[in-house]
Amino acid sequence: MIQSTMSRPKPASRKPVFLSTSDPAAKVVQFYQNALKSAGYKITTSTAGDSSGMVGGEDEANHRTVMVTIGAEAGETNVVLHYGVKK
Repeated sequence: MIQSTMSRPKPASRKPVFLSTSDPAAKVVQFYQNALKSAGYKITTSTAGDSSGMVGGEDEANHRTVMVTIGAEAGETNVVLHYGVKK
């Protein structure tokens, strides 16, 4: 099971977040697509393969962007989440 929450970071805390799960990459891609949509983001990038994927989203009203990169290896799926605020 994957759980996630998103909030606006302070300028000094803009660093990537690294996560891992035993869920397959396709399930992780779907999770982030749904989470971003329900948080008001427009999906700008979405790719999924057997062992990797990427989801990008933009919240134009609040000038926020998110890029999620997913890769699976040896039964573990790794996630790198980048969050940004456009000026």
